[in-house]
Amino acid sequence: MTKKSLSIEICTDSREEGEALRAMIEEVMRHHDIEGYVKVSWVPPSASSTFGLSSLPAVLINKRVLKQGVTPSHREVEAWFEWLFPRDRPGEQQNDTSPVTFEDAVKRIIDKMSFKTRVAVAHMSEEEVAVFNVFGWGEGIREDFGLWEGNEKLLADCRAGDPFEASLMIIQTVRDRVKGRGTQ
Repeated sequence: MTKKSLSIEICTDSREEGEALRAMIEEVMRHHDIEGYVKVSWVPPSASSTFGLSSLPAVLINKRVLKQGVTPSHREVEAWFEWLFPRDRPGEQQNDTSPVTFEDAVKRIIDKMSFKTRVAVAHMSEEEVAVFNVFGWGEGIREDFGLWEGNEKLLADCRAGDPFEASLMIIQTVRDRVKGRGTQ
């Protein structure tokens, strides 16, 4: 089971915006039973590039930029934690066999998604896709689909060099499919 602990930093040029965003993120973390530290940093817009940011506000999770330039909505923050720490829906059975084809892997993920999650995933940026591949969602795919344990058939069907690349391709395709680009 994945330990639910995060370090979140909010960079903004407004104390009020930073505190409001911190309160919202902490509320969502409590709702998802996630431990962590939420830090707010007030950064002058002229200095944001010094911190590797192109625009404010910015939200970093475990020191990786997740979102910048736009304040995330409550729904978006909820979706982040669902992706980072996916939960099975009540009464849902686990499929003990790992998929051996790329299409099956993508279909299994989409079939398990709630409508709310599909909408949020459809709006994911490339930056968010990369972050979720590193943390929770990508970790879950690599673990649940046996990519670290040698699911060579799935790796080959993904045409991926390693499990990390395979999970990234799967996440990108899931996002594209729920967004309406690509076949279902």
